[in-house]
Amino acid sequence: MSKSLIRSSVITTSRHVCSKPPNVGDLVHIRYRDHLRFNHPHPESLMPVMREAVGWLVYQCPEYVIVSLDRSANPPTLKGGDPNVLGHVLLRAEILELRKLDVE
Repeated sequence: MSKSLIRSSVITTSRHVCSKPPNVGDLVHIRYRDHLRFNHPHPESLMPVMREAVGWLVYQCPEYVIVSLDRSANPPTLKGGDPNVLGHVLLRAEILELRKLDVE
């Protein structure tokens, strides 16, 4: 996707009060602190890692958001949700930034 085709506007997170709230179905860019799995290092030297993702906002509530990273391009079926969907459930307390991406 060309950078000239994407505009972003910052939206509300638990840590930032911003301009437009997101709507379910919006394409978003999200930065968040993630858990870290470790094996053998000194635990005192570790800390959460910063991650980012781009996807579609599927659900939001005061405690968390759900972002789909991949979805079917076909119309919905009578059977319901996409069985092959890939995404994240992210706690709002760990969200550092959430931006709505407007694609022209």
